[in-house]
Amino acid sequence: MTPNTRVPPDFLAVFNAKGWRAAEHLFGARTSVTRRWIELCGGKDMLTERKRERKRRAK
Repeated sequence: MTPNTRVPPDFLAVFNAKGWRAAEHLFGARTSVTRRWIELCGGKDMLTERKRERKRRAK
């Protein structure tokens, strides 16, 4: 992946539903690229949303 790689359109949905490692595997991204995509998609707010989704699915 190059530094100019854009965030895949469904990255946010996959990350929220399946998590960090699943998103890395599906999109073939390195950890550094996944971190950058998270920052571009909302950073801490995105991580908070993922936590909320995990709690919702655990019930």
